[in-house]
Amino acid sequence: MINFHKYKRIYRLPLLCIFVLISAQPLYSNAKDPEFGLVADPLSSFTSSDVVVSGGTLSTLSTTGLVRTAVFTPTPNLASGTASITVTALSYQDAAGNLGTAGTTPSLSIDTVAPTVAGRANSGGLIAGQTTRVYFTFSEDPGTSFTWDGSVGDLTVTGAGNLVISSVPGQQVGVERGFDFTPPANTNSGTTTISVKNASYQDAAGNLGSASGTVTISYDTLAPTVAITSNLSTVGMGQTANITFTFSEDPGNTFAWDGTTGDVVVTQGTLSAISGTGLTRTAVFTPFADTPLVAASITVAAGNYTDTAGNAGLAGTSPTLNVNTFKNAIYLDDIANNIGGYAIEAPNTGSYFGFAVSLA
Repeated sequence: MINFHKYKRIYRLPLLCIFVLISAQPLYSNAKDPEFGLVADPLSSFTSSDVVVSGGTLSTLSTTGLVRTAVFTPTPNLASGTASITVTALSYQDAAGNLGTAGTTPSLSIDTVAPTVAGRANSGGLIAGQTTRVYFTFSEDPGTSFTWDGSVGDLTVTGAGNLVISSVPGQQVGVERGFDFTPPANTNSGTTTISVKNASYQDAAGNLGSASGTVTISYDTLAPTVAITSNLSTVGMGQTANITFTFSEDPGNTFAWDGTTGDVVVTQGTLSAISGTGLTRTAVFTPFADTPLVAASITVAAGNYTDTAGNAGLAGTSPTLNVNTFKNAIYLDDIANNIGGYAIEAPNTGSYFGFAVSLA
């Protein structure tokens, strides 16, 4: 009798397990190296065509023996998702010809979208005494990877001025970060740009962020001035003085005087309406009559005019200007020219010159 059990051949299916060295972590934009570990050498029966991949691409298998490796590259620009790498059952065999079992995928999560950031400012033009808040809004929370201490960090500041962390606590966490910009003082014209550096921050998955656009802030913080001059230092009876107002910046129509009201303060006389445009304006000062020697003044108060940017002007001080129009003597020239209302009467032996003088 033949014992068939004696000649029975025992077949053992080779097993396959697949694992990834970083299987507990998500996949970023860069590639990772999964390994295929086998309990029996599949020799040349195990090839790349036996692997089914989703969520990315797998390079050609390398090495021989029980451990085979390849490089997995996740699909770009995926905000979230999972990848799968499996081996089809019965697609490989060991040296004895036993067909292998399926290989199940390790845990692979994907986030390959690089975060972005956009900047803006509440105001793009500043004058003296003003500040503006600058915001950077991220597509994903950069957490503590984004920093700025007022001078060092992930921002590029080109130009003058100070950029400090916003005093609002909520603007230093989450996707929107706020900062306060103060322009330099006494600067006639300037521009400062602020931007986030490329690859200076990252999202929770570890993807490095791109640079922001540039936030541009212009400023003029120099207050305009006015100098007031007179062609005469003392104005007598019958005289007038030409007054000139010279500005450091054109005040436009913010400076006015109509002869009675406006931005000028006048004492001991009157000032005609202002004429001229641009940096130089003129007017005529007429002293009060019958005024003994006294100081007159022509001034412009601070804040009564502005430059084109809106900066309030500084005060204009009076030039040296005196008035002396008091008639304390009678001059023959005045009589001859009928100034002062005097006239020569008929000869009078009682007068010093033989003539009597009286009001006409």
